[in-house]
Amino acid sequence: MDQVKTRSLPQSPLQGNVPAMLGSVCVTALWAIAMYALYVYLGAALYYANRFTASDIALAIAFYGIGAVMGSLLSGQLTDKLGARSLSNTALLGLTIILIGLGSFFSAGGWVYIFLFLWALVGYAGFTSYQARLAEAFPKTRGMIMAWNNTALYIGITAGSIIGGYRTTRLAI
Repeated sequence: MDQVKTRSLPQSPLQGNVPAMLGSVCVTALWAIAMYALYVYLGAALYYANRFTASDIALAIAFYGIGAVMGSLLSGQLTDKLGARSLSNTALLGLTIILIGLGSFFSAGGWVYIFLFLWALVGYAGFTSYQARLAEAFPKTRGMIMAWNNTALYIGITAGSIIGGYRTTRLAI
């Protein structure tokens, strides 16, 4: 007589504390909105607000890019030293202050370069540390929380692009 093989049913894709997970990845969506509402339209905003030339815009984006690379590279070491929670909280507070400064000094000549560099440095350091924080907070659903976090990132980029596009067209009028 043949034995019937039984398969265990797959685990629910919504295992874990779903409300806590959703709330946690909403932070990533808000971060992406804050980063990409301006970044996507940075060249247009610099032109309309400051009449930057193509060379000035390229320099501004280079400052941002260098800050982003440095923030991404440094954040792993800093997260290991300071802890994911500590670094992500500090980065979020720093990002808030820097964005206020960027808004205040956006049309103040050379200051915009410094604030663009700092914005990217702190913003991308915070993102990497926040991913580590999510992995620590949800160890049993690490793969799922990372997938949800990427989805939240794309939602935030989309929403930020829409908001930035609306704001940039208002500048152009």
